[in-house]
Amino acid sequence: MKAKICIVYSTPNDQNWCDNYSQEIISKSGLKPENIVVFPIINKREYSLSQAYNLGFRKFDEMIEENEYDDQEWIVCFCHHDIKFRSQNWGNIIFKTFNKYPDFGIIGVAGTDHLFPHMCWWLNQEGKNMSKYMSGRVWHFNGLREYESIYSEKINGIKEVVVVDGVCMFVDPCNIVEEFDETIPDYHFYDICLCLNNKLNDSELKIGVIDTISILHNSIGETNDMWEQCRQLAIRKYGQYLPIEIK
Repeated sequence: MKAKICIVYSTPNDQNWCDNYSQEIISKSGLKPENIVVFPIINKREYSLSQAYNLGFRKFDEMIEENEYDDQEWIVCFCHHDIKFRSQNWGNIIFKTFNKYPDFGIIGVAGTDHLFPHMCWWLNQEGKNMSKYMSGRVWHFNGLREYESIYSEKINGIKEVVVVDGVCMFVDPCNIVEEFDETIPDYHFYDICLCLNNKLNDSELKIGVIDTISILHNSIGETNDMWEQCRQLAIRKYGQYLPIEIK
């Protein structure tokens, strides 16, 4: 039974900022202090996001070994350092979800059940319009106001998808076979490649989206030249397996 959670985030901010942010995450979780731990990775661009998150995995493994914890009880959450959990008691919500759906190894708040060769999970097959295959919902802040991006109708329990967005994703470390792909540089496509790598190497693994945990992302998610470079690299590595869909 899942009853403990480890939070990993990468940030360029200092330790004092991390202490405050980590406490904010913990305060919204609804969990006792002994059931939640936070590992900030202070990262002033020394690491790609895949490398930073794999450092988080190493810290998690060391904690499990040193304290002789049962890793079957744990979930690892990877999230951006600019999100806020809007949901109170979100920790117990994610425990109940994994315990009810134990065949799911990766769960996020947004994703798609179709991924096309262009690898932009939010776009349709032609890559021009928003995809009808998206699921979930995320609040955003654009510098002026907060607004909710609603990608689907209300989800009944959990929606199986191909990939989830990395803004906030929960991983069962005992139910995945691959970690983050460190050949993908910078801060892009780490999420898509994690999902694809696990999906391709374990046909039984399920990936899902829930809408019972609400987050606010202090960003609108823009692309740039490095994003495009990472996309092309990801296509060269994984494009041969696409399109892929949940039937």
